[in-house]
Amino acid sequence: MSNEVDIITIEHTLRNIFEKEHIRSIDVTIANKLFAKWMVLTAYMPKDIVRERQSILDDEPSYQSRKR
Repeated sequence: MSNEVDIITIEHTLRNIFEKEHIRSIDVTIANKLFAKWMVLTAYMPKDIVRERQSILDDEPSYQSRKR
């Protein structure tokens, strides 16, 4: 299967799971696995995740040390 077919199949399955009146714990487990696979296939990157953290250890402190 191509990636596009896999993506469409996963999206269809996820919609079917969430349209149920009662969602079982097994459905949640399956949905989580499918959603993780969907994220890989679509190269989805959430916008609220910080990609690069600034190191506070390498920066100079904001105060000045006094030499005696």
